[in-house]
Amino acid sequence: MFRSLPLNLSIMAGAGFLALLVVVASVMGFGYVVPVLPLLGAGALVVFFRPFYGVLFITFFVQLDALLRVFPTTSLFSPEKMVTAVALAGVIITGIRGAKKYRLGKPQPLVQAAAMFILTILVSFMFIKDLELGLWSLRKYISLLGLLYLMTRVVKSFSQVRLLLLAIIVSTGISASIVVFDYVTGTTLVGGSHAATVASYEGVSRSAGGSDYNPTTAATMSLAGTTLALILFLRRREWRILTGPTIMVGTVAIILSFARSAAVVYVMLAVWLLWKFRRHRHLPVALFLAFMVSLVVLPMIPSEYWDRMMTLFQDWENDPSIMARISYNTIGAKLLFHHPVFGIGPGQFPWYYADPMNRFMPSNHLFIGRQLHNMYLEVGCETGLIGMFLFLAMIIMGGVSLNRVRLHGPTEQIRHWAEAFHYSYIGFMAVSLFMPNEYNKYVWIFISLAVAFERAVMPRGKPPAAGVTPAAASPPGASGPGTQKSP
Repeated sequence: MFRSLPLNLSIMAGAGFLALLVVVASVMGFGYVVPVLPLLGAGALVVFFRPFYGVLFITFFVQLDALLRVFPTTSLFSPEKMVTAVALAGVIITGIRGAKKYRLGKPQPLVQAAAMFILTILVSFMFIKDLELGLWSLRKYISLLGLLYLMTRVVKSFSQVRLLLLAIIVSTGISASIVVFDYVTGTTLVGGSHAATVASYEGVSRSAGGSDYNPTTAATMSLAGTTLALILFLRRREWRILTGPTIMVGTVAIILSFARSAAVVYVMLAVWLLWKFRRHRHLPVALFLAFMVSLVVLPMIPSEYWDRMMTLFQDWENDPSIMARISYNTIGAKLLFHHPVFGIGPGQFPWYYADPMNRFMPSNHLFIGRQLHNMYLEVGCETGLIGMFLFLAMIIMGGVSLNRVRLHGPTEQIRHWAEAFHYSYIGFMAVSLFMPNEYNKYVWIFISLAVAFERAVMPRGKPPAAGVTPAAASPPGASGPGTQKSP
């Protein structure tokens, strides 16, 4: 009875909070939302007792967060944050009923690195210049690291990993379709934020699809989902009805976003793909088909897109965007050099960028705060070499975990999914060299899901022992045709 007391108190508190919301909504004239509140309460109970569904919800709506803005939100309260909080509460409170030693989960190197990273951020917080920016960054990091912890606790089987990766593919297809729709109709279907609606190039509006991020960031997320679908299309026949359309519409969306960074990394990944399949017997046929499709598709690409891509090979001094990126990285490197240990403090780069001391930087500088368009350097200059090391260590942990599963996974199906995730993972982390993605949920979802993937299918981090069949070594729902390793 004693062990169930925290759980009973949580249920009572939740019911009381729901009743309070009903009363407040009625008093404030929002009675029309009252019928929805019981449904939200039921959903909260599901997430509380089955936190994986909360993780699935968050993962699915990373690229479709604009759809969630039909609900009133603030910087502190949004559907994603509330779902994360409820799921975390469920994991922690229900964990009290387990063994005392593992109530907060078994020791995980990733979680330990994340804990040291947040401690480093707290130390670097003492050196901030702008309190508002510092608090904004700190809240972001706490929320994202909470999501990382949640993912490592609730993802325990290959079937769960597969479902989360499918959620990324489906959301990519939907968001990319919205990009195409916006371009064809000249409208903005769902985007509501300033960043998602004002971007344009030579009079052509740039769409962020179903995201409230800016179009360039949305393109990096489309790149992650499209490349994930690409390997699965080539490896897993049973998913081609989903992955094929996603590849097509995702590729078109990357083009119509006019995002150069995503396009450059996509081309690099295509070259890597050719290398991966260089010995495949159907490679000549595939290259011929790709050539024929290119002859049809290339003339249909807007001329403005080619103009934008050609700026990469022209005089950079006439391109404000490229010159601004040079300024970002120059200032960031100087800040890291002068503040090497704990950095300048979380969220502080925009303050330093807007400082008049940098007025001679080679860009159209109007003393307006901007983030450093390089995830790794921004983390480095804001949290120092210590924070940068811990951040890179977490990313490397995820990549190494996926590589192990890709090479030594217990079944062919698992190895194929790990290969697809590994391919997408490398691409997304590479494009982050050009974007301030440290606050993007995909970074933390990818890292934690990669580590959870290995733990789920290879609990000891090594291949099955000799004499153990792949079927016996794989978790429920992980069986697949064939047992040979993929190249």
